[in-house]
Amino acid sequence: MAQYKADDPTYRRRALLTDGDERASYYSFEDVVTLLRRLDVQVFVVCLKKEDERGSQFNRSLASGATALLSRLASETGGVAFFPKTVVDLNTEVQQLIALLHQQYLITYKPTNGLLAGK
Repeated sequence: MAQYKADDPTYRRRALLTDGDERASYYSFEDVVTLLRRLDVQVFVVCLKKEDERGSQFNRSLASGATALLSRLASETGGVAFFPKTVVDLNTEVQQLIALLHQQYLITYKPTNGLLAGK
């Protein structure tokens, strides 16, 4: 997302959807928030941490620090964090997320390799 600049004539605001899973962060939280603000990127979190493979509940053992951090990341960037407890909650919250994005964004996909004519 950093390649897009706000002064570019084709600029459009960006949104990032994440599950919040941590994978050895290199940057501090403050650095990430500063960069996301500068790039005008909203972060939306849908956290799906499960207790175990057999359980039907989500986010039972999610650390309170993780919940606070993900909520703050979303809030600081103008996004929203969702922490569904069940599959029914997940469906409801994904519908809310779709409605939020639909109000603000046109969702597109831009492949890195453009389509060739006739293919």
